[in-house]
Amino acid sequence: LGISGDVAPELNWRLRNGELPDGLNPQIWWLMIGTNDFGRTGCNSKMIAAGVISVLELIRAQRPAATVVVNAILPRGEATDIQSDLGWLEISKANEYLKCYVDSSSATPAQGEKLIKFVNDSEFFLSERRDETGGETKFAVNQTLLSDSLHPSLLGYQLWGERIISFVSSLLTPSSA
Repeated sequence: LGISGDVAPELNWRLRNGELPDGLNPQIWWLMIGTNDFGRTGCNSKMIAAGVISVLELIRAQRPAATVVVNAILPRGEATDIQSDLGWLEISKANEYLKCYVDSSSATPAQGEKLIKFVNDSEFFLSERRDETGGETKFAVNQTLLSDSLHPSLLGYQLWGERIISFVSSLLTPSSA
């Protein structure tokens, strides 16, 4: 459903205006939107999280039996110390709002398993290094995995894809209670 450069309000509009095909009924939806909102809309973390939540709720309304996995907004940018980067701090706040929403959601089927999940692989896309004095540990976008500081590289997609497959497989495998 996504289009390159998409922002949450555009996806929201399409979902409200019939662009979710009736025959598209996967058991699991993987929702990943929000990074372009930071780059294009100038909205703050609360507004961007609200946009993602709106898309989530539209999918839930149109496909109530499906599980929706909300992917955290991934790191972006070229800061050498992402922890002090204002853009990353806003993305982190948006991810906290999304996680809180998902954790407090009451969407459950009869079996009791939550139908909304949150996955945060942000740290996977960061590299750790010591500052010049050898003291404090700093984190930056891993250029090997996010070669343009925004989109995963081929290796990034391969490794991240393995993590996604593992997570989705765990959702499809009945838990042994």
